[in-house]
Parts: sequence; C-alpha cells; structure tokens
Amino acid sequence: IHVGKPDWPDSHFRFLMREHVVPVCSPQFLKENPIRTPEALISMPLLEMASRPEAWQHWFSTLGVKRSHREGMRFEQFMHVSQACIAGLGVALMPLFLIQAELQEGTLVKAIDRAIESRSSYYFVTPANRQPHPAATRLSDWLSAEIEAAGLA
Repeated sequence: IHVGKPDWPDSHFRFLMREHVVPVCSPQFLKENPIRTPEALISMPLLEMASRPEAWQHWFSTLGVKRSHREGMRFEQFMHVSQACIAGLGVALMPLFLIQAELQEGTLVKAIDRAIESRSSYYFVTPANRQPHPAATRLSDWLSAEIEAAGLA
C-alpha cells in the first residue's frame, strides 16, 4: 500500500481512497486555547509529520489563509502525533479515518471543523512487469470492499 501520488516507476496502481485531514487537539488544549477561525491556528504550536512537511501550508492555503511557513514539532508516525496531541502539546492535521476512535472517545477533538482533502491518496501497488498474483488481487479487492463499506471511498 502506497500513500502519496501514483509515482513509483514500473508499477501498477489501484486507487483505494483519498485522504481527508482535520486539525485536532486534546479537549484541554482547546479549552485553554479557543480556536474560532483557521487564522487562529497560525499562532498555535502545530505538530507535523516528518513525511508531510507542507501539510499545514496546504491546509491553510486551501482555506485561503496566508501564512508563512514555520516549522513545528515533527514526528515520524501518526500514532506519535496523536499521542502528542492527547498530551496537550499542540494541534495536528490528522487523517480522519485514523482518529475515529479518539474522536468518539473524546481524547481528541476537532480544533476547528475544517477538513480538507490532503495531497495524499492510498494505492495498492503491484509490479507492472509481472502478472498480478491471485492472492494480491484478492487482497486488493478485499481492501477496496472494506474501504467502500466503511464509507471511505
């Protein structure tokens, strides 16, 4: 499974799903730092994924907010980003499908309810120069069905 753009050479890509991200934080952080507009986030500590250094800039520009880039605390894994948010270290852009449980439990809240489509999508990737293995085809079909059933397609 590849996250990003269908840009691996000599590969066949089967689109699985788009990704929508939303700014989230802990309920206590939001209580201490009321956020009413996207512009209010500019002065907040913004947590980042190391693999997505321009995610915040994309979020702001999609909403028409002018902001010069300033780096925030960076993490390698989404799990670490969500834990940093839960600990009250700041606000992070998180894929909605990854944080459904935390939102339902209330350990994370939307800092502002402005989800956008990120620049990343999810693909099932196989080598272009080989016939797909039947097991890979079944897995790809199953993933697509699960994503559709979950309403993520």
